[in-house]
Amino acid sequence: MLLGDDLEREPGCTEKAEKRRAACEKYGWVPVFMKDDFTTIYGDNVTVEK
Repeated sequence: MLLGDDLEREPGCTEKAEKRRAACEKYGWVPVFMKDDFTTIYGDNVTVEK
């Protein structure tokens, strides 16, 4: 399951990502963390537009 946990570069939600992480643990699913598991999602110097 993809977890939107890269709040620096996308409008993710920590609370929702944590709930999904818990569901992965409960059901044996593999969590994929946008922040840690992707080598490249966005180009350099990308931040959330505020």
